[in-house]
Amino acid sequence: MAYEKLLNEIYAVISLKYLWPEYRSGFRKSESPDWINEEMGLGMEVSQALLPEDGQAESVIEKYLGCTSAELPENVYARYGERLHFYNDRFWAILPDERRESDWIRKAKVRFDEKLNKLNTNYIKLPVNSLYLYLHPNVTEKVNPKGLFDYMKHSQMGREVQFDLVFLNSNTGIHVCDFQEDEISTIPLPAHAREFLDAESARLREKHEWPDGMILDSVPGKYGRPKVERKSTGKDKSDNQSTPVQVDTRNRLERQMAFALELDKEKLIGRQNYLSDGQRKENDAEHAWHLAIMTLLLSEYANEPIDVLHTVAMVLMHDVVEIDAGDTYAYDENGKASQAEREMKAAKRIYNMLPEDQARKYMDLWLEFEEQKTPEARFARTMDNIQPLILNVAANGRSWLENGIHLSQVLGRNRHTASGSEELWQHAFNNLIKPSVDEGWLKNP
Repeated sequence: MAYEKLLNEIYAVISLKYLWPEYRSGFRKSESPDWINEEMGLGMEVSQALLPEDGQAESVIEKYLGCTSAELPENVYARYGERLHFYNDRFWAILPDERRESDWIRKAKVRFDEKLNKLNTNYIKLPVNSLYLYLHPNVTEKVNPKGLFDYMKHSQMGREVQFDLVFLNSNTGIHVCDFQEDEISTIPLPAHAREFLDAESARLREKHEWPDGMILDSVPGKYGRPKVERKSTGKDKSDNQSTPVQVDTRNRLERQMAFALELDKEKLIGRQNYLSDGQRKENDAEHAWHLAIMTLLLSEYANEPIDVLHTVAMVLMHDVVEIDAGDTYAYDENGKASQAEREMKAAKRIYNMLPEDQARKYMDLWLEFEEQKTPEARFARTMDNIQPLILNVAANGRSWLENGIHLSQVLGRNRHTASGSEELWQHAFNNLIKPSVDEGWLKNP
């Protein structure tokens, strides 16, 4: 497979891994579609908004496709000049002589129709069929995906098999076209995200051949731990067949930096509460930040004197486990049944990324919150309970209404809120909960 084609396929799934909140592990390499995830019931084809007339049929394309800019001969530069198109510094196409400002839209439409035809012929059908499409707008051109979304929606009408999701990769982010929900959402690219994704994709591309069936998560990430076989003691057969154990060979600073990067994944863990403007749901990182600020502001109302810095550290570090365990909705009784087991397993993996002394310190901090035996833990729980109330009321009860939440459920959730601060609980009850019942945001009974 051409270097650039496979690199683009890897970049596509890596960008979703780090940026798309709905991502789940388990993507394996395939052919038609390029990736399959059985757990999600999802297939994903990867393509670019480039057309045959872009020069892909010319001999120069066939000869130099995938070469770096430094590897292209001078006579190619002399002949084609600015028409040469590079992606990740590798030669990909020759653009038309007269490139129009909106040419990428036309190309995207043609490429989408081609992939839609393929989906209805020799494509492996799955419950959710998706397409990851690279757009190539001018650097300064603002991308508005609405027109393209409408075109794709109309183009699929009457087709037996349709794309459920289309990911449009532009110069500013990833536009997620959800045809099941009939909506578009945009995942903006954080600062330096493209540099990170480019580097990680190139590393994974060069590390393996990526045959069909190879699972993405079977390849250690840049900060993954090496596996070292446990040596046999010769005592018995079971010891000889012991499974590999993970040994972290990095120095102290390397482990701390790896942990710091791991925490960035909290930004990808979605919660059920909407932000105060009601436009999107908050993520774990935003939740932790909000709790820390509230602790600084409201610590004077604690029932007992507390160590504020200790409590701030507790609320910042507590939900780190959700990187692996996911967020468990406060009113999801089925999810709660396995919550403790999932979170304990996650805590052991994530905190043990740190040097031993810090791993023990933050594991103890997490357990302190769970056990609720100290004034700091009780006040941290108060913050954790009141913050969602504030956001729910600010968003006109949107999350409560969507999930049909009753007053009794909210009161049950907050049965220990007063143990950290009686005054804050009374304020929350009188100024947040009761008005929400009056507004009809909370059902009663």
